[in-house]
Amino acid sequence: SMSTVGFDNPSQIKISNLTIGQHQNTGSYKFNNSSTGSLLFQSNQINFATSNGSTSIFRTSATTVELKSSGTTRLATNGIDATVFGQLDTSDLNVTGVTTTVGDVNFTGTDYNAFWDKSLSALRFNDAAAIRLGSHQDLQLYHDANNSYIDHIGTGNLKIRAQAGT
Repeated sequence: SMSTVGFDNPSQIKISNLTIGQHQNTGSYKFNNSSTGSLLFQSNQINFATSNGSTSIFRTSATTVELKSSGTTRLATNGIDATVFGQLDTSDLNVTGVTTTVGDVNFTGTDYNAFWDKSLSALRFNDAAAIRLGSHQDLQLYHDANNSYIDHIGTGNLKIRAQAGT
């Protein structure tokens, strides 16, 4: 059978620099490590869950951690990367390295937008959204609601060739 040690509320257990206590009449518990070291949980598996058993953080190995919401994995690591399941909303996203997208991609500008249409394998520019080429954006291609434009606004000539070298 299980043995139990009871304490009055509020109470605390102090082991060296670690204090485990219950906040008075709140049902909340506090782990307080007053030393300069780390508070270490060590086990083959670590599972943080709510009182109804719904897991929120689950560590299954030295390289795998899962963050869950309502029992559904939302983020998982595997030692070399992290995978997000579902939608990821960010206020600022900086990507270094290769980015692979699946499906359509919207590029939203201040005034005009572009769109990668996977089904057409085409980059589509909405009316008035421009393609700008050159370090100083010397060549611009765009279409407004009525007309198409090629603007050459840099130095040198605009050359349209039918065959390379002619």
